[in-house]
Order: sequence, then structure tokens, then C-alpha cells
Amino acid sequence: MIAAVAPLEALAGRRGRLTVVGTIAVLVALVLGTMPAVSLPAEQIPGLVVFGLAARRDADRPTDIERLTDELRGFVSRLEDADPTADDGSLPAEPDLAECGRDRDDEIGRLSAAVDDLATAVRDRERQRAESERYRREIARITSESGLGTETKIRRLLELGCERLGLETGLVSHVDEPADRYEIEAAVGAEADLEGAVLDLSETHCRNTVTSDDVVGISETPAADVDVGAAVESVVGCYIGGKIRVDGDLYGTVCFVSDDPRDRPFSPAERSFVDLLARWVSGAFERREYVAAIEERERRLERTQAFTDDMLDAVDDVVYLLEEDGDLRRWNETLVDVTGYSDAEIAEMNALDFFDAENEGAIRESMQEAFETGETLVEAELRTKSGERIPYEFIASVLEDPNGNPVEVGIGRDISDRKERERRLERTTSLLEQSQRLADVGAWELDVSTEPYDLQWTAEIRRILGVSPDEPIDLESAFEFYHPEDRPRIREAVERAITDGEPYDIELRMWTADGDRRWVRTIGEPVREDGEIVTLRGSFQDVTERKERERDLERAETVLQALDELVYTIDADGEFTYLNDALEGITGYEPDDLIGDHVSTMMDDDDLETARDRIRDLRSAGEPTRTFEMDLETADGDVIDVENHMALLPSDDGEFAGTAGVLRDITDRKERERDLERFEAIVQALDELVYTLDEEGRFTYLNDAAKPILGYEPEELIGKPAATVIPAADVERAQDRIRELLRSDVPSQTVEIVLETADDEVIDVENHIALLPSDDGEFVGSAGVVRDITARKERERDLERTTELLKQAERLAGIGGWELDLSGETRDVTFTDGLHRLYDLPLDATVDSELATSFPHPEDRERVLEIVDRTIEAGEGYDIEHRMRTMTGDERWVRSTGEPIRADGADDAGIVGVRGTIQDITDRKERELTLESLHDAARDLLGTDTEAEVSALVVETAADILEASGAAVYRLDPAVNRLVPAASTEAFDRLCNGAPSVAIGDGESALWSTYVTGTGTVVDDPSSVDRSQVFGPTVESGVIVPIGDYGVFTVATDAEPIDAEARRLIETLVATTEAAFDRLESEASLREREAQLEARNERLNRQIETTELIRRIDQVLIGAESRGEIERTVPERLLEADSVAFAWIGDRDPSGTRLEPRAWAGDGEAYLDDVSLADDAAEPAVRTAIDGTPTVVSNVVEGLQGDPWRRRAVDRGFQSVISVPLSHAEYSYGVLTIYADEPDAFGDLERTVLTELGEGIANSITAMKTREALHAERLLELTLRIAGDEDPLSRLAAKTGADVEYAGMGSHSSDETLLFVETDGVAPDDVRSALAELVSVTDSRLISEADGTCRFEATVSGDPLAARLVRHGGSPRSIRADGEGLEVVVDVPTGTDVREFVETLGEGHGGVELRARRHVERSMGTRSELVTSLFDALTDRQLEVLRTAYFAGFFEWPRESTGEEIAEMLAVTQPTVNRHLRLAQGRLLAQLFEDQIPLDSN
Repeated sequence: MIAAVAPLEALAGRRGRLTVVGTIAVLVALVLGTMPAVSLPAEQIPGLVVFGLAARRDADRPTDIERLTDELRGFVSRLEDADPTADDGSLPAEPDLAECGRDRDDEIGRLSAAVDDLATAVRDRERQRAESERYRREIARITSESGLGTETKIRRLLELGCERLGLETGLVSHVDEPADRYEIEAAVGAEADLEGAVLDLSETHCRNTVTSDDVVGISETPAADVDVGAAVESVVGCYIGGKIRVDGDLYGTVCFVSDDPRDRPFSPAERSFVDLLARWVSGAFERREYVAAIEERERRLERTQAFTDDMLDAVDDVVYLLEEDGDLRRWNETLVDVTGYSDAEIAEMNALDFFDAENEGAIRESMQEAFETGETLVEAELRTKSGERIPYEFIASVLEDPNGNPVEVGIGRDISDRKERERRLERTTSLLEQSQRLADVGAWELDVSTEPYDLQWTAEIRRILGVSPDEPIDLESAFEFYHPEDRPRIREAVERAITDGEPYDIELRMWTADGDRRWVRTIGEPVREDGEIVTLRGSFQDVTERKERERDLERAETVLQALDELVYTIDADGEFTYLNDALEGITGYEPDDLIGDHVSTMMDDDDLETARDRIRDLRSAGEPTRTFEMDLETADGDVIDVENHMALLPSDDGEFAGTAGVLRDITDRKERERDLERFEAIVQALDELVYTLDEEGRFTYLNDAAKPILGYEPEELIGKPAATVIPAADVERAQDRIRELLRSDVPSQTVEIVLETADDEVIDVENHIALLPSDDGEFVGSAGVVRDITARKERERDLERTTELLKQAERLAGIGGWELDLSGETRDVTFTDGLHRLYDLPLDATVDSELATSFPHPEDRERVLEIVDRTIEAGEGYDIEHRMRTMTGDERWVRSTGEPIRADGADDAGIVGVRGTIQDITDRKERELTLESLHDAARDLLGTDTEAEVSALVVETAADILEASGAAVYRLDPAVNRLVPAASTEAFDRLCNGAPSVAIGDGESALWSTYVTGTGTVVDDPSSVDRSQVFGPTVESGVIVPIGDYGVFTVATDAEPIDAEARRLIETLVATTEAAFDRLESEASLREREAQLEARNERLNRQIETTELIRRIDQVLIGAESRGEIERTVPERLLEADSVAFAWIGDRDPSGTRLEPRAWAGDGEAYLDDVSLADDAAEPAVRTAIDGTPTVVSNVVEGLQGDPWRRRAVDRGFQSVISVPLSHAEYSYGVLTIYADEPDAFGDLERTVLTELGEGIANSITAMKTREALHAERLLELTLRIAGDEDPLSRLAAKTGADVEYAGMGSHSSDETLLFVETDGVAPDDVRSALAELVSVTDSRLISEADGTCRFEATVSGDPLAARLVRHGGSPRSIRADGEGLEVVVDVPTGTDVREFVETLGEGHGGVELRARRHVERSMGTRSELVTSLFDALTDRQLEVLRTAYFAGFFEWPRESTGEEIAEMLAVTQPTVNRHLRLAQGRLLAQLFEDQIPLDSN
């Protein structure tokens, strides 16, 4: 704007001068009276006036008029020729009017004086105008100076204002009108110390300025106007100021003041100057706030971007952004960590590149689904760079980027753990289902958050109730399974659980789908979420068998309570713990009255001692029970006879736990026995005939009276019909009586008959007839007493039946009774038949005390005998369990009870014996011991650590619980593809010829078939044994059970077949074994996983440490000023790693025969002095320098004797070494060698990272050299001639015959380069055809054509000359091709090795001839620095797009390339090109116009 305003000011000044001259001419004309009465333009007035003057001249007038006119013309001419911007000394002098009559006292004199005054005024005005113009230019210079900041510019402008206005102080203030606040932000001049002062606005002249629309100037302030502020002690003499506005709002003022008043008012030019300053300051403040706002917004954006990047990188999941074609636009560090690809590799990959062919379809469909529907979810295996496949779940949505293009934004989550948990859950669910089947337990869940409620049953509940798996079940249909009487109860329980959160545990009846009634236990628990009940969960168990057992127990309890015999239990202290209700009827006591009382309450001392003896007998003899008779004292003090049938209570530890017994009131029986004994004596002593007849009427019994009465021996008549001695008529009569007896309830009939004796005598007798009793009510015979012998015969029959019933009871219960009689001089022992059978004794065997005490097991015998002795001594009964041996040597477990027998049954009588019972409890005890063994085995299996320990413990347990059977565990050995024995018992080895292994796939082998089918096998016939390929010829039976996927468990025996009970035990043991193997496998998996995680954490820590170290080194590389700084700082940074002890950088010496250290860090300098670094040395750095590849020594100690350098390294504490080349492309800068104080410090990760670091260092050094070349002002210009046509420019010139010249280069990479070339003298179609024929040109396009010169854009594959020159630090000045070769002018840094530079170029081209070299000075401080500073604001991509668009003619009019064509050149979308161009242009324009001065529009 300054440049635009200056010409206008000059024109305005010129017009002013013309006007002044015209005015002078008018005055002359008026004085002379010669002004014509016409109106003419001012531009024509001077000539016309002069003409008028000349026309009016007469001879009377002196020549003063002519001289005046000449002076005026000369003055005007000098005024027009003068420099309007010059100082006073260069302005034209005033016209010399001394000779023009100025001293004359007439019209001419007055006119001359007036003209003189007017010329003076014109000269003053021109001086002011020149001064204003000079200050305006000074303002423009200050405000456009790029090296000054805004604050500095304001201060210089204030100083300029003080100079321009001639005032002492310049101020810039900030005003707050509502607060009456006036703050001085900048002050220069005499009152510069006012800067920062805060005053009241109302006390300053600026109060008028802020309310005025124009500049306020006061040349002489009234005396009443006081100081500017407290800091100013003098009176303000004059003031001028203008408002500062920011975005249209008042900000403050810019003003100038002095202590002294001015001698003249402020001119319009001065006011305009102040207004111009105020406007520029306003604009500067606007820009400052705008820039501050932009910078703050950019800082927020940068912080937000950094936070977003950090947040994404901190996420363990993969975060990515895809374009619609699958190209990755952005990703987080997790993708790099997981896949092993670098960021550069990922940038070149498509999303499908991370998946195998089998997953590509799913991923492609997922992307299509996302862009069609807006979201997607897919699971697939992610393939890493190493080939590992990791299950991942990808969740993505489609958003629009800032350009409106759809992009897919997603998260990938590693679901390996979830997959593993699903597999474990599936296995756990299977085990749970098996457990549920074993325990008849199922689970259910009722979701009450939905309407209607959703009920789920497990398979076990459906199995229990007979419901098919696919049959739908709701709550109401579930209630229908319950017994009608129980439905209200379950409904109420469920409702309370839902409404009140009350759990329940109840037992109910149910009907299955098949109509069977079952008892079940159901448990329900509410589940809350956020305080609300959302679900009921519970279990369901079939307890039918337990209920039946409980009913059996109840029935037994009822039977016990219904017995009229007293049933009791006594603890080890002799105190009652149980008494049935018969107690009251027998003794008069209530059961509760005696519970806890000692038995002595009801027994005398003698009976107590007898009981103790019986207990001791039971404990020592191993008999299940003992019976003895005793006296029992009732509540009324009466003493009754009772029979005490006593046994020992079972005990887990074998200690005496008490006794149980049955007391039978035998008062009547004792009386009957005594009567029977008397009756039998009477019968035998009677001379009456007593007999019995069977249902056929044959004698079955006759007493001794038969001989004296009938003359027959009783045996003679036994079996013969009664008719032998009874006449037929009497027989018929007797039969009538019998029939009457059968018809009536009369017990007997008496009839008088005659008997025929052996002597054929007939005897008249009275026959008392009774029917013999029968079990089924049928007639079985009769009995009679001739002369009344019926009672004796009946007693005999009763006794016989009682004896038989006792025998049957003993056989059924495995019980035998015994009695030890102490009343005589010797101890007499009596066994019942049941006890004979229990001991395998012949029924007619004689039992004495010695034999009786031999039956308890030797290990238990002493304890049993002590218990029996204690019973005899203390009179306390006992009930114990112990082992015993039969006469045949079999061992059995028995329960033995014993009670003392007291004389006469009195409680205080002496003990005369012990009576007890012994019961065979072998089966129960074996079951208990077996279960105990299984429990111990399961507990021990928890402590096993290996499969061998598990196998050994299992076969050992099997040997214990299966007694003589042989057992073995076979494991599948994948190494030999056989089932091999992992452990076996000696019995199995003996029966199976050493437990041979079995080949897999052998269909004839029972072991392999069992393993494959997963079902158990029972081998119980000879042919199966022969085909087993394991069992020997002596094996009679075998069982094979699979142990999951681990192998099989087999049992063999040469004795009795393995029964169902044993098979159940085997299955239980196998299930425990499989669980143990599962545990070992799970623990091994966990250990392996923990080891993997530990290794992974270690790798991650190393990677993090290495990454952080490399990041710091990268910062060094970016900020380094020289190669020496890089070489010095890199080893120092490497030494920050914990394991690095020494690092150094070396390069070949000028002779090229050895390495020469250039920089190092650490305590290893002496090592470099000790070792040889010549080319024939084996030091790792030397090897790397020779072959150009990394060298890693994992352990320096290995080969210590062979390599001297290793000994030197070990002496310095170095354990491992890595050396990497510092090379990039064709350039090499030596080697970097690092020594660690621990072995194996440099793995694959470190080798890869450090190798890349070496390349990065080399690249940084190369880039530094390139920068030095680009920024150097003194350069070396090389002129080269390159023969041949290898370069595309040469080939194009050869094909077309045109002059081809390099015009610029767009983007370039290792694969292709975008070149711009110009051709001259050939039609564009010919050039286009030649370009199409060149193989190295992949694409080309005509950009412009003018005057026979064509500009083409060409995409060239490979490495063209221009790219090579730039890459090697050169700056091409010109490249011209003439068909025979290339003429190249290139600038390189002065320190470049020209020979090496030329040879390097020659490697890619034929002959390179150096034709000229000279040092040149390039002005880098003008255009180059400006361009560099401008381009610093652009990203590499923006600069590439901008350069390509420029050379492609995008900015020409009309455009030579469209945005779409530019996008095709750069292989991006058109919106991307537009965005980059818009951002680049905006940043360049901001750089150009950032400090522009706002000018007055006037």
C-alpha cells in the first residue's frame, strides 16, 4: 500500500504546484487588469496569463514584468524537477525578484512582494510534503523489516513519532473505560519510565481521545490540566493522540506529549501521521491477538493430537483407520508390537495383507459391510510378520474424515485368552455335566428381567425329569412337574425370592414325564444388579434314594419304638445315649429320665461286672454280640429278669465307643422255662402216654410211657399210623375231634379211646388232643396226651421252632451268639450255630476258652481280650469292631458286643458270665476302607508334580483297594506311537508277562480299542483274554477303562471275576486320575504361559528401553550440527543403557588398511589401545568394516584362546559385542561397536534396532552434508560430460533429435521419480511418442507448449541422474541432453571429494568426464534463505504436492494440469491434493503477509 500511495502523493503535489503557479498568474493578471472574462482549466492558466501579459505590454512599462514572468517560469520549472522526497537543501531556491521591481512602490512592487510571499509559502508547503513523505517511507521501512518483533517495531514507531512531531514522549496505552483504568504498555522518550504505570483515565488527555472519532491534538494545554500521572511532575504542554481499535473495539491509545507547548497547532499531515500510527498499531495488536489465538489453538490441537496419539499407543488393543480400498491411513503402536512389522512396512500394506487366504474373504466382507451399514464385527486370525497367527476380534464403525471421505475406524482385540477360557469353560462344563450326572444334580436359572420370565434348565434336570433337550420350558410348565400338594409351596418360595430376595432350600415331590414320582431338593438364590433382583439361580438334586433311606430309617425307628423289648445304646463311659419307648412299659422310667445316667442306675454291681466281662469278650474274641441274663430294677423298686443281647458300637479309630443292646423281659419266659423244665420232668416221669401225629395220622412222637403202656418202644411206633395202636373207630372219632378243632377256636379236644398194645391188649385212655401249629394255617398234625401229656409235647415243639428261628436269624444277619460261663471252676464257652458258621467251625466242634480267644486277629486280640476282661471286672458292656480269622484262615471284620451276666439277674449280684453277639461287617468295613483309600489317594494326587508320580500313586491305591488284583496305567507316548506302561503293580507284571506296550491303531488290541472308543471294556472270557495282547494266560478276568486323552487304566486278576462293585471303584479311581492329569496339564500350561509372559515382558522391557534409547539418539541426530557432534553424542547416549559398558565409532584411516577410532564413551579407551584394528585382525569392528554386515559375538569367552582380542575384552569386563556398519545407500561412514558387561546382551531385537540405528546415523550424516551443500554460499561448480544414453533425457534426445533440458523434479523415491523436462525444435507428438517407447518412463504428459518449446511431465522408474545428484549432495544447475550424452552443471559443497563424487556417478552411467571445476559464490541470503524460511512451515508432503503442481502448470492460466491429474501423478485422491494445496498456500501467504502495514485508505 505504501508503494501505491506514493505516486498519488506525488501527483497531488504536482497538481498543487500547478495550482500555485496558476494563482500567481491570476494575481498578475488582476493587477494589470488583463484577465479575460472566461473560465478555463487551471492547467492552461499560466500560459494564457503569460500570453496575456505579453499582449498587454507597452512601451511605457518597464521590463520588470518580463523578468518577473521569467523568474516565475524558472521557479515552476525547478519546482517540477526537484526530488519531492529530498531534504530542504535540494528544494529549488525562491525566485530572485530583486530585479523584478520588488523594491518598487507600485503595483509591480506589490505584485513582486505578493509573488515572493506566495513562493515562500509554496516552498514551505513542499518542504512539509517532502517531510511527510519521508516519514511515511520510514514507517514503511520499520513495519516491513522482517527481523523485528512487533514490540520493537512499536517502540521504533514511537521514537519516529517523537522525531516527526518534535515531542518528548511517545506512549501506547491500554484503556478500560468502565473501570476508569489507563495502563501504559509502552513508553519512549523523556518519560520512558512511565511504562507499566496504571492511572485513572479521567485524569489523562486520552479521556477525550477515546470518545472522539478523530485524532485529538492540543498544542497548548490549559494550566488546569495536570500531569500525565503520578510519575510526571511537570505540566503537560501539548498532546496529540489517536485511538487503537482491535476487531472494532476500543483497546487503548497511541499519543505523544511534551512539557512545553507548541508554537503552532498540529498540522493535518501530523494528525494523519498519528492516525496512520494508530491504525498500524491497531492492526499489529489485532494480528498479535489473532496469532496468539491461532498459536493457542495450535498448541491445544498439538496437545490434543499428542494426547490422542499417546492414548491410542497406550491402548493394548490394535486401533486402526482404513480407507475404503483397505489401505491403512493410521494405526497405533500396538499393531507394530503385535505384528512385528515396522511403521514403514505397514504404511505400504493393505488390511488384507495381515490375513491368510482363508480369512481374507471374511475381512473383505467385513469391510464391505462396514461401508454399507456403518459398522461391523468380525473374528479372524491375525498373521504376524513371523508367521504366528493370533485370534483377534475386530469392531469397527465408518466415519467421515475432515474432507468428507468415509473411513473405517476400528479396534482389534486379542481374544487368545478368551478362546482359551471358552475351551476351558467347555471342558469345565463337560466335567460339571458329568458331576451332575454322578450326583443327580442339575442347575437352573430364571431371568426375571424379561416378560415373560425366561427359565433355563441344564441337561441333568431334563434327564431327571425325563424332558427332551429341545422341549421348551417356562415357569408355569415347570410348576406342573411338582406334586399337586407341593405346588403352592414352591410357588410361594419363588415369589418370595423374586419380591423379597429371600433364598430357599426345600425338598418336594415331583412327577417325571414318565409318571414316576421322585423326591427332589431345590435351592434358589436371588441375583441382584444395581440393587434390583434380575435373576434367580439354583440347583436341583434328585434325593429320592436318600428319602427312601430316611423312610427306612424311620420305619426302623418305628419298629424299634414299637418293640416291646428295651433297645438302648451306652457310650464308652457307661451312660445311656438312647432308649426306646419300651423302657416305660418294662421299667416305669421315661427314656428322657435316664438319658445321660449311668447304667448302674438300673443294674447291680454283679450284672455290671458281667456286662464288662461280656464287653471284654466282645473286644477280645471278635464276636459281634454277647447275650447274658441279668436283673433289672424298675422305677417301683421291683427286680425283673431280662436278657441282655449286647454288641459293641462301631468306632472309626478302633477305640471302644460304647455298646448297644436289646433287653428282653424274660420274666415270663424264665417262668415258662422253669415250668417247661418242670413239665418236661413231669412228662418224662409220668406214666401217661404223650404223643404227636402228623397230618397223615402217623406217630411223630411218643414218650417213654409208650413202653410200659403199649409194650412198644416209642421208636417202634414212630412213623406208623395211629391206627397201629388205635382202633379204626377211635381213629375216626379222633379225626372228628381234629376236624372240630380245625373248625373252631378250641385249642384242644379230649376224647376217650382205646389203645392196642404190642401184646394186643386194649387200653382205655383219655386222649387230650390238640392241633399242631403251622405257619400257613394248614393242618399239619395233632398232638395228644394220654393221661394229659399235651403240655410237654407242646413245649418241645415250641422250643424246636424257637431254635430254628434263631438259626435262621443268625444266618440272615451274619450274627452269632456266645456265652462265657464263669460260674464254674473253668471258663465254659458256648457258641450258637450262627457263630460256628461265622468262624467256619463244624457245628459239632467243641469250643473251649482257648479256642474262643484264638479267633480275634493277632493285632487286635490283646485289645479284644482286655475289653472282655474289663467287662467281667467292671460289669460294663461293650460294642467294638475288630478283625478276626476263621478256622480256614480268612480275615473278616466283625462287630462284637458283650454284656456281663449277673447271678440271679440282680444288679448288685456278682458277674457269673458274659453274653454277647458277633456280627460279620466285612463288606461294610471293606467299603469304608476302600472309600478311605480313595479319599487318601485323591488328596495325595493333589500333591503330585509329574505324570509318573500320578501313575505310581494310582496303581498303588488300586493294589490296596482291589486286594490281589494287578493294576497298571498305560500312557499314550507320541514319541513311539504306542501305549506304554507308566506304572504297574508286581501282580500285574506277573500276570501280564511284564506289562508289554501296545501299538496304536491295532484294532485287535483291547487296550487300543478302549482308548479309541472312550468306553470301558470288561474281559471275562478266555478268547477275549487271548486277544487282549496284554493279559497273560493265567488271567481270568480284566477291566480296561480309558483315562480321557491320556491313556487307559487296566486291572487283571487270576482269581474270581471282577464284580460290579469293584468296577465302580475302578471308575471312581480313573475319574480321580484323569482329574489329576488335567491338573498337571493345566499347571504345565499355566507355567508355560507364565514363562511366555515373563519372556514377553522381558522382551517388551528391552524393547521399551531400546526404543527410548533410540528415540533419544534420534533427537541427537535431528538436532546435530556436524558429523563430529553425531559421532561424539551417539556413544554417550548408548552408554545410558544399563548393559552397555563401552561404545565407539571408527572409520578407515587414509591408508584404508585399518580402523581409526573417531569417538567413544565408557571405560574402554585402553582396550582400543591394546587391540589391533588392522584389516587382518579378528576384532568384530574390523570384520564389520571389511564385509559391511553386522557382527554379533554373544559370548566373548567362547574361543578365548584363539583370538587375542577376546582376552583383552574379558580383561575389561566385556562379555558380548555387536558391531554395525554406518552405511546408507552408497555411502559408508565407518562402524559403530558396542560392548556389554553380560553375555547374550544383543539378541535379534537389538541387532535389528542397532543395524537400523547405523543406517540412521549414516543417513543423518549424508543429510547433514546435503544441508551444508544447500546452505553454503561458497560452492564448487562442476561441469560434467556424461557419455551414453542410459539416462532417460539422453534417450529422449537420441530418439527425437531435440534439445532436451532438465526443468525440475517433483516427488522421488527409491522406485520412481517425477521429472519435468523441456524440449525444443521437435513437435510435441514426436516427443510424446518417444516417451511412450521408453521402458523406464511409466507415465508422461504434455504440460505446456509455447514458441516451439514443450514442457513435459514424466514419471521415471529406477534412479535417474537428477535424483542421484540430489541424493549425493549435489544441486543440479542445468542438465542438457543432445543425443550423444549429457552436459551437466552441478553445485557441490567445497569439501566434497570430487574424484569420489565422479566415480560414484560413473557407477550408474557410462563414462563421466570432469570438464571444468570452479569455486562460485551463490547468494544464499536472498532467494534461497527466503525460500528455505518459507518452506520450513510446510510438511514434506505439502511441499511435494506444491512443487509437483507448480511444475505441472497447475497455477498457469489456463491450467495446464487439473487437480485430478496431479492426484494421479502422486497416487492419491483429488481431495487429498486439494487439502495439501490449500494448507500449503495458506501457510506460504501467512509467511509473506504476516507483517504487512495497514495504510490509511485516504
